[in-house]
Amino acid sequence: MKVLIQKQILIDLKLKLYSVNKEKQLDYYVYFTSLLNSLPVRHREREQNDTIVRLNSLALRKIYYNYSLVIRDLQDFGIINKVSNYSTDLKKSNGYLINDKYIGNDLESYNLTNTALLKKLNYLSKSIPNGRLFLKDYFNHKLTFDFDKAIEYIESNYNKNQGQKYQSRILIAHYWKCRVFEYSVNEKTDNRFHSLFTRTPKDLRMFIKYDNEELIGYDLKSSQLFFFSVILKSIIEDDIDLREEIGFIDFYDSSELQYEIESLSLNNKEINKFIDIVLNQDIYNWFSDKIDCSFDQIQNKFYVEYISKGKVIKEYYETKRDLSKKAFMVILNTGVDCKNSFYKAFNDCFPDIGRIIKIIKKFYPMHKILQQVESFVLLDCVANDIYKHNIPILTIHDCFYTNKTNSKKLKQLMIKYIKQYTTLNNNICIN
Repeated sequence: MKVLIQKQILIDLKLKLYSVNKEKQLDYYVYFTSLLNSLPVRHREREQNDTIVRLNSLALRKIYYNYSLVIRDLQDFGIINKVSNYSTDLKKSNGYLINDKYIGNDLESYNLTNTALLKKLNYLSKSIPNGRLFLKDYFNHKLTFDFDKAIEYIESNYNKNQGQKYQSRILIAHYWKCRVFEYSVNEKTDNRFHSLFTRTPKDLRMFIKYDNEELIGYDLKSSQLFFFSVILKSIIEDDIDLREEIGFIDFYDSSELQYEIESLSLNNKEINKFIDIVLNQDIYNWFSDKIDCSFDQIQNKFYVEYISKGKVIKEYYETKRDLSKKAFMVILNTGVDCKNSFYKAFNDCFPDIGRIIKIIKKFYPMHKILQQVESFVLLDCVANDIYKHNIPILTIHDCFYTNKTNSKKLKQLMIKYIKQYTTLNNNICIN
């Protein structure tokens, strides 16, 4: 297994460990240091200007019981710095940075050979279910990356964000140049397929080609609300076959969740109205007019106010549509007891759907169900069927990419198969 580390750090580590008779543990020190290079690339949901890497103690302990001694030594050696402590309120782990003197130092691949460490890492790795293995097939010699143009682009456009610049150079210099095509699926969380392609920022994907052609991507408009609509349809029509087709049956059928929802007296007209808006209108624009918000003339932005921990917080948005998208994230993803203006606006429009959401959240995190259903339909079913047509396919969650030659065919097949599994018409848009 190869990891990425600065050349000078490796030299210094060897000298330091030799001086304290710990040279046999070099692999552990290299691995933990390498996390400060690789984690920001692997987890792009982190703020791109945040170069702090938070190391979870529980995760580190699973890799090496004596991890705390290694981390302390790395600090004492002057290789890494602890820059923030664990926060219970913010639920954030200790934060670390590589010492400034090593930033900009040339990187190199280091091959881990410690048998015990490799065994742990292999055991903890999130393997790909057999049914998803086909998603790896197009990470081959035809998939190329224009390193020189990408570096020029980064140097010209990322100077105001050194964290983003540093992380992007690592992504290119190691992962793409060395063709480190890592894959993972965590079936217990989002069940999505994660790869080097998903970890590459959108603006850098223009440097990726397949079979010497640019990539064209299509995604499903309002994907999570679309799949929520499918779930609602399966509930009000009591369609067991549909629940089976979308992978919702294990969450719902023969469960307390099913009993509680079926005990409701639901207004099917209201639910069908919501589904119709999702399918045939822009749900975000439609709902944006229902949200109570204000406009800041000075900042030229919309905003909402709320109280958090006794403080008045203002959140600003460029457009009312952006505000509406955030509202749905809050409605679907926050806890069952959360109450704010977003919930009030939604419940005023769709009280019965609000009741359904509240009941579902008693049993499962709403975002988990939606991600699981989305992944099952799009990856296990739709992508698998498209793959059988011998069309190159690379996925980023609800977005499918192929080369220009096959782009029109890809869109046609996405529309066909999504309708086949969900029974609802869908709107596939170019990404």
